[in-house]
Amino acid sequence: MTAPAFARSAVTPVSGAPTPPPAAPVAPQQMETKVVEYTNSKAFQKGARKMSKDGWTVQSQTQVEQRRGCLRFLTIGLFAFFTKPKPRILVTWQRPLQ
Repeated sequence: MTAPAFARSAVTPVSGAPTPPPAAPVAPQQMETKVVEYTNSKAFQKGARKMSKDGWTVQSQTQVEQRRGCLRFLTIGLFAFFTKPKPRILVTWQRPLQ
């Protein structure tokens, strides 16, 4: 009884044949990281175009909600209770070390 065609090996081992050397370990590539905070999505889009031209890629992106500060209440009064500060966009960029 013979093995099915898909189970047969195309390469037959030869006794006494030298074994290939083990593969050399590959060092992880060094990366340069930069964190940028954008005030709005328009600023992010503008910055993203420039950063991508320079070889940067987005590693992570989060939206940071700002808290209402005391100075805000002093400058705009009670109106500060009804408005929220605009969130900021925090982006982590990465590129291979040059």
